[in-house]
Amino acid sequence: MPTVSSDPTVRRCELVFEAHGFHGASMDALVRAAGVSSRTLYKRHGSKQQLILAVLRIREDRFFASLSDDGVNALFDGLALWVKREGGRGCMFLRALGEFGDREGPIMERVAAYHARLRGEIAARIAHQREKMPPARADGGAASHDGSHDVDPALVELILILFEGAAAVGAYRGPDAARHAGQAASELLAAKSRPFETHDDVS
Repeated sequence: MPTVSSDPTVRRCELVFEAHGFHGASMDALVRAAGVSSRTLYKRHGSKQQLILAVLRIREDRFFASLSDDGVNALFDGLALWVKREGGRGCMFLRALGEFGDREGPIMERVAAYHARLRGEIAARIAHQREKMPPARADGGAASHDGSHDVDPALVELILILFEGAAAVGAYRGPDAARHAGQAASELLAAKSRPFETHDDVS
């Protein structure tokens, strides 16, 4: 039996969910798209919920694998390329939140895990970017005595909001949304990385 990442039926079903939503995609449509019998599809995935989880998992891994190992700008550049290549129907995880957000369960746990991974990715990229800067005390993350930078969770949250917003409006703004959000993120990081100004007392 193929693994989730190598199973072509998962990618085919992903396209159905992308086009029709999770609730709107019928099992008949999924079976037709998968190109296998319903028995085979159920044998591999067990249920529609398990198939949704498989789709979300491979989509998450495919997105993060597509990113270059660089700073925050590369994250938004990667999103712009993703929207251009994959199509601009908005973030599938945000859509899963919209369709299943009123209930607990494995799908919402998968969405939460994705957002935790994204938040960690942003924090790591901010830290990586600041390693290249002089170790001056900064608004958005103070430099410690060894020159390393602590990343302010509030700054991570702001970058996350810019990213999620760009992913959502990419449905009608296309890749430009990610590019503009990336520019805003760069300006925010630059502003937060300026050393505190000190003023001598004048008597």
